[in-house]
Amino acid sequence: MKLPLCLGIVVASMLFAFVPTVDAAVVRSGESVALAKESVVPGDFYVAGNNVHILGDVEGDIYVVGGAVTLQRMVKGDVVVLGGTVALNGPVGDDVRIMGGRVTVASAVVGDVVVVGGSLIVV
Repeated sequence: MKLPLCLGIVVASMLFAFVPTVDAAVVRSGESVALAKESVVPGDFYVAGNNVHILGDVEGDIYVVGGAVTLQRMVKGDVVVLGGTVALNGPVGDDVRIMGGRVTVASAVVGDVVVVGGSLIVV
């Protein structure tokens, strides 16, 4: 009787050992929101703030609503921004969708770029 129980525990532990882990989304909001240079967000990043400065890397998608938005470093997924002034200065590994008053795109984008804005500067 003990052998089937032990065998069941071993099989169950082997099954759960190979379950993929999913990184939880990171959510930040406030008057001023910043992600430091040495920081890395392992999953998706949701941000809302008047002044948003992303100086670290984002390994998933990033969704931002802000007055002044600056993205300086690598975003491996999609970038979706609704902002007054938006500066995209870091590379993007997938698609970019921005709606803003003044938009600057000054870095490489692997996927599609869709911008709706009052003014657009592409460097």
